Amino acid sequence: MKVWNTRSEATETIAKADTARDTRNWTLAAQLYAAALELDGSRADIWVQLGHAHKESGDLKAATDAYAQAIEIEPESSDAHLQLGHALKLRGDGDGARKSYESALGLDSQNFHAAQELGRTVANVRTAKAIAQADFVFDVSDLMQYFRDSRLPTGIQRVQIEVISNLLAAGPYRDRIEVVSFDEAQTGWKPISSAAFLQLAQLAVISGDNQSPDWKITRDRVFAELSTAPLYHFKQGARLINIGTSWWLPNYFLHIREAKRNYSIQYIPFVHDCIPAITPEYCSEGLIQEFNGWLVNVLGHADGFLANSQSSANDLSAMAKTIGRSIQLPTVVTLDANYSGLKGDEDPALSSSLASQGRGLTRRPFVLFVATVEARKNHGLVLEAWQQLIRRLGETNVPNLICVGKRGWMVDGVIQKYETSPELKRKISFAHGLSDEELGALYKKCLFFIYPSNYEGWGLPVTEGLCAGKTGIVANTSSMPEAGGKFVEYVDPGNRSQLVEKLTDFITQPANVKKYERLIQREFAAREWSDIATDIVAGAEQFRPKSRSVDAQLDKTIEPGLFYRLKRNSSSRVAPGLINNEVFRDGHGWYGPDDFGCWTRSSLVELSFMAPRSGTGQLYLEVSGFPGGGESYTVTGMCQSEQDRIVVGPNARVWLSWPVTLAKGKKVDIELDFDSEFPLSNVAPTDHRIVTGAVCGFTLQMDDDIPARMRFQESMLLGRRELCENNRLGGV
Repeated sequence: MKVWNTRSEATETIAKADTARDTRNWTLAAQLYAAALELDGSRADIWVQLGHAHKESGDLKAATDAYAQAIEIEPESSDAHLQLGHALKLRGDGDGARKSYESALGLDSQNFHAAQELGRTVANVRTAKAIAQADFVFDVSDLMQYFRDSRLPTGIQRVQIEVISNLLAAGPYRDRIEVVSFDEAQTGWKPISSAAFLQLAQLAVISGDNQSPDWKITRDRVFAELSTAPLYHFKQGARLINIGTSWWLPNYFLHIREAKRNYSIQYIPFVHDCIPAITPEYCSEGLIQEFNGWLVNVLGHADGFLANSQSSANDLSAMAKTIGRSIQLPTVVTLDANYSGLKGDEDPALSSSLASQGRGLTRRPFVLFVATVEARKNHGLVLEAWQQLIRRLGETNVPNLICVGKRGWMVDGVIQKYETSPELKRKISFAHGLSDEELGALYKKCLFFIYPSNYEGWGLPVTEGLCAGKTGIVANTSSMPEAGGKFVEYVDPGNRSQLVEKLTDFITQPANVKKYERLIQREFAAREWSDIATDIVAGAEQFRPKSRSVDAQLDKTIEPGLFYRLKRNSSSRVAPGLINNEVFRDGHGWYGPDDFGCWTRSSLVELSFMAPRSGTGQLYLEVSGFPGGGESYTVTGMCQSEQDRIVVGPNARVWLSWPVTLAKGKKVDIELDFDSEFPLSNVAPTDHRIVTGAVCGFTLQMDDDIPARMRFQESMLLGRRELCENNRLGGV
C-alpha cells in the first residue's frame, strides 16, 4: 500500500474529487476518489465516497465493492452498512439489503434511514405478536439500551429482569403478559418474544463479560429481531407498565398520548426514586433537566403510580404538590426480595474464582460495600472513616474493605484520594463485573456490610445483605430504614465520627454483630420475586383511566401573550407552575424536542392547545428554515379553516398567522403541511434524521389585550423572544 507523498497532495486530490461530486460529475469523481485510494487505501470515508460516485454513475457492482471495503476497514460504521444496503437494494438483492440495514440499525439505533428501510420491508408483515392480546405490557426500553453496551445488571435493571422473568415463567398472569421496547426511529413500540427476553435475562446475570461469544450472539440476534419486528398494536384497554426509566427517551410521552387515543391504554410507571429532583447535587445537569421534564410529563400522563418504598411514594407526591398537581398516593410494592445469587452451601469453585482475580478479595476478614462508585453513595466518607480507623486501631486490626461496583460520576476526588494513599490501597479493594454467585459469596463471607448512601429509592444491597444473614451499618435517610428495618445499625450519612464509632463497635465487639445475625435468622423473611411481580401487576390492575379524553388529562391550557417554545426542558429545579410545552404536539410527525424547538419528520404535522378564555385573537406560529444554505421549503398552515402559506429560506425564522375565535376550554387545532425534506447529515454527519421543517413555538395574542400585543411586537423587533416566553420550564 502506498502512503501520501505529501499532505498537500492528499488534500488536493480529495478536494478535486469533492468538487466533481458537488457538481454531480460522478464519473470524474469516481476517478479522483480511486486515485486517492491508490495513494492510501486505508481511508474508509473515501471508499464510501467512491461507492457514492459509482452508484450515481450506474455501476452498482463497483459501488457494492467500495462500500464493502469501507466496512472491512471500519466494521462499526453504521453509515457504511446503510450505504451497502442501498446499493444491494438497487441491485435487487432484497435479503442482502435487509441484512445490511439490520447491521446499520444494530450499530446505531437512531439511524433513521435504516429504520425507515426496514419499516418498508416489514410494513406488510403480520405476526402473532403484532395482533396483541396482552392485558399487561411491560416496557423494557432502558433495559435493552443498557444491554447495547453492558451486560451485568444493577439496581433498576435487576428489578426488571427478576419481575418480568418471573411473570413470564409462571403465575396467574403468565398468559396475559407481553414485553415491548420503544423505537423512536419507527415511532412506536416493538414486541420482544418471551423466549428472547428470558434467554437474554438469564445470560445477563451469569457474568460481567460483555464480549463473550454466547452473550454477543444472543444479544445481536435479539436486536436484529427487534429491528425488523412490526410496530406493536396494543389490545384495547391494555395497561402499559414501565418499571424502568424513560426520561432519556425523546418523544416517549408523545407516543403515550397517541397510544391512549388509539387503544385507550392505561400508562402506569413504577417510580424507583426522585433523586435528581430531591438531591440534584449528586446528579449531572443534563440528567436533572431530563428528569424534571419527565416528572412534569409523567404527572399528566400516568393513570396511576407504583413505587418501591413509602419514601419514594412520598417524594413523588411532594414533587407533584410543589408543581401544583394533585395525584393519588402511589401504591407501594417494596423490593424486599430474596437474592438469587445466594446458594445453600459455599461453593469452592466460587472462592477459587474470587481469589484468582488478583484482587485479594477474600484473603483476610473484610467488610462489604456494594454500590456504584458515585458521589451519592458516599465512598468519600467511607475512605475517610477507614483512614481514621487505621489511626485509631492500627492497620492490622482493621478489616479490609471490598467495594463492589462500577465507576460512576463525580468521584475524581475519591479516586485520587485512594490512588495517593498507600494505606488505603493496602486495606481497600475495588471490584466490578462479578456474577450473581460471586457477589453472593462475598455477602456470605463478609463480617458485615455498610451502606451509608446519602439517598436511595429502596437500597437493594441492604436487602441482599440481610438475605445472606448479615447485618450492616446503613444510612438513616430516605428509604433505607424501610429496607433495613430493625436488623441493622443506622448512621447519619454526613457524620463521619458517628460512622467511625459504629464501625469501631462492630469491629472490636463481634458479639454485637452476632446479636444482629441471630435476630436476622429468627425474624427476617425476604419475599420471593414471583410474589413481588404479582403484586406489581395486581397494583397496576387496580387503576382506572383518569379521563376518556387524553387532552383533559394534560395541562394544555395556554396563557395569552406568552411564547410557547417547543424545546426540550432546560429547567434544573422543580418549581410551582412547571409545565412542559411538548404536550402541544400531536401525532407521529414530530422528532423529539431540540434546544431551539422541534424538527418535523413528515409532511403533515399537528399541534393543539386549549383556549384560556372566550374571545378573538391572532395566533402566531414560528417556523425555522433548514440549516446550511441553498434549500428552501414551503409550509402551509390551517387553523379554524383559515390558511396561511409561506416560503422558508435557509436558516430563516418566519411566522405563520391566523385569526382565531375562541371558546373557553375548547381545543384549538393547527395543521401544518411541509413540501420538502432535508437530511440533517448534510450538516451533521452523525445525525441521520430526515426533516421536513422545524417549529420553534407559538403564541396567542388576544385582540383586547393591547399591552400583551405591544410586548410581543417589541420582543420580535428586538429579536429577543425570551421577553415574552413562557419560562415556567427553564425558558420553554
